[in-house]
Amino acid sequence: MTNKTVLVTGAAKRIGREICLFLAKNHYNILLHYNHSSDEAFKLKSEIENLGVSCKLETVDFLNENEVNNLFVNEKFNLLINNASIFENDNFKNIDYKSLDKHFKANLYAPIILSQRFFKDLQSEGKQGNIINILDYCISGMPKNFLSYILSKKALWEFTQVAAYEMASHIRVNAIALSNTLKAEQQSEQNFAKSINDSPLRLSPNIKEIFNSINFILNTPSMTGQVLFLDGGKHLNILEQL
Repeated sequence: MTNKTVLVTGAAKRIGREICLFLAKNHYNILLHYNHSSDEAFKLKSEIENLGVSCKLETVDFLNENEVNNLFVNEKFNLLINNASIFENDNFKNIDYKSLDKHFKANLYAPIILSQRFFKDLQSEGKQGNIINILDYCISGMPKNFLSYILSKKALWEFTQVAAYEMASHIRVNAIALSNTLKAEQQSEQNFAKSINDSPLRLSPNIKEIFNSINFILNTPSMTGQVLFLDGGKHLNILEQL
């Protein structure tokens, strides 16, 4: 029976799903958060349990403060991966309060509240843990589109550093910043290929690199407050504007 448990947010599909399967194969019990993707969540639960570990599901809307406060409130875990996010396009000309509110609640406020509660639990028990925040390579640049999304991810990166300092007695806090890893549902193959070719290395990260980065963070005890960019060098494109 494993004593390792991870809470993964936004875990029913895409990168969150792959992270859950990877950690389950590495003997982690899974606390799987999802919002609308119930069919995918229950299917994933069966796959995880077939790997010999437990999986508990909970559906929570990160736009609802009470639901966030009660997410797996009675469960103990030693790894938190803040993966869930809202990703909708807006810009300076059409950004509004509703869009900002939605992105910041899901992409920043919920991870902060979950991290705070995680720290209090480990502090009271005298235990150690890890937090990994999934960011976007755009945290290094100046956003033109997806303004609400990028601002919220920039803020989550700043929080990562604050939390790493404040929680150092019990939790190491790090981040992984990704470029285009999986094609978005509404994205064309041509657009996805172009986004990859826009990187200096003309490469996008693959799922295995994310797994390797998680392993590196978890197995590097002196590392905290850091971000690993898996983006083919796209975060360097800001230099072209200088």
